[in-house]
Amino acid sequence: MYINYFSEILFIFLFVLLFIFSCYLYYFKTSIVKLNNINNLENEKVLKYNTSLYPNLYSPIFYLFLLIVINIFVFDIFVHFDFNNNNIILVENHNINIFNKEFVKTKSDLMIKLFIFFLLIILLLTGNNYLKKLKIIDYQYILILYSATIFINLLIYCVNLITFYLLIEIQGFSFIVLTAINYRDKYSLESSLKYFILHCISSSFMLYGITLFYGLYGTTNIHDFYYLLNNIDYVFNLLDYVCITFILIGFLFKLYVAPFHFWISDIYNGNLIINTIYISTIGFTCTFYLFFKFYNYVFIWFLEYISLLLFISAIISIIVGSFSIVYETNIKKIVAFSSIFTIGLLLINLLDNNYISHINVIYYFILYIINIFVFLILILPLYVMNIYNIHVDNIKWLNGYYLKNNIWTIFITISILSNIGLPGTSLFLSKLSVLNVIINNYNMYVLYTILFCSFLIFSYALRIIISMYFLKFKSNTGFRIIPSINYIISFLCICLLILITFNQSFIYNIAEIIVYNI
Repeated sequence: MYINYFSEILFIFLFVLLFIFSCYLYYFKTSIVKLNNINNLENEKVLKYNTSLYPNLYSPIFYLFLLIVINIFVFDIFVHFDFNNNNIILVENHNINIFNKEFVKTKSDLMIKLFIFFLLIILLLTGNNYLKKLKIIDYQYILILYSATIFINLLIYCVNLITFYLLIEIQGFSFIVLTAINYRDKYSLESSLKYFILHCISSSFMLYGITLFYGLYGTTNIHDFYYLLNNIDYVFNLLDYVCITFILIGFLFKLYVAPFHFWISDIYNGNLIINTIYISTIGFTCTFYLFFKFYNYVFIWFLEYISLLLFISAIISIIVGSFSIVYETNIKKIVAFSSIFTIGLLLINLLDNNYISHINVIYYFILYIINIFVFLILILPLYVMNIYNIHVDNIKWLNGYYLKNNIWTIFITISILSNIGLPGTSLFLSKLSVLNVIINNYNMYVLYTILFCSFLIFSYALRIIISMYFLKFKSNTGFRIIPSINYIISFLCICLLILITFNQSFIYNIAEIIVYNI
């Protein structure tokens, strides 16, 4: 079913006008305040507060951003205009081709976009107090976040390599600007520079591979490439393998698979915690979904050639991720190495090329993103409520935190136990499915290696939990009372983890729909 894309251009145009109008109204309001208080020195503090453009729940720009996001993730998914029949249609099982098959909308894209929409709304609600406390963020932050979200939305639909390259470049530069938004912090500037350099290197590999791809096959559309090789008897040569290797290395860089992982821990550490949450969950979800889509359409034809490379990278990722976590005390770096460990498990499961293993990959990935997102949402208020503005990146600041806030400590404990896949938690069954693939397809040394690395992570997590309950709380790191909105959302997130634990068939069905309609 082919749909005219005029409606999408119309919505983008209208929301740009709304954004400009909202900015105009807000600046007009602040100008009135300036005129009323220009000669009143007593109201200087009020003037400073009212003229700020920090995004908060009372700002029209914030509401406009939510409106744009709702349009992108909900209205754009369900409703499209059929200009041939002059009516409105609902998207069901049909693939919608836009811009001459540059973008193709499927049911898998629907599931991923709704999942990202769910994470983004929670992040904006819980991160509002953190944004206000920093006092370095104005409407530009909302604009950059809006841009990154738009390009993530388009990337999910993308099936053309040239369009994919352009979008992922613009999205990457949005992440670079988000990383450097805290320009007063030297670590933030250092991280943004590293991000820029490594992003350019990975993109160079990918662009050269795309160039060879077009020269060899005469198309940059992955659907056309799949149908081409499915209908003819094509014999691969050395140049084909070089082409696919360059594209694969570009993806491994962006997924921070070992040995291309060395940059991500510094990027996470130099970022604001809210940006770390955004990149490590929403950005990572988009990148992995694109890799999974390209794997099913492109890499699957070269599996005999790239399987050894992916297997070695996966084993190195598991070993590096687990050992780095054990010797790390920085919360953001722990999240980075946890992602490296997880992507190693996913790649090993993905190499077992069958329908069930692909469902297990998506099933495990969704559960991992939910668990790590909940953990970071629980950590976020500690950055907001720190009285002395001390960096709480070090996990040792949680020592004895049970004496200060027992309810919050219990929430963090549940989240940590769920993240390590303890029996009875949401990640346990999905990890069992991964181990089952390893037992059936690899020798026991691989299994012993993964079990040993998992045990290291479990022992480290147990040590963190014990320190929160039994070690002495540092009085010089006092925290204010956590806001009620964070309590409510965190409680709902913990309830979500418990609900998923007892009803995992829902997530499994979503994973099955994604794999079936990819």
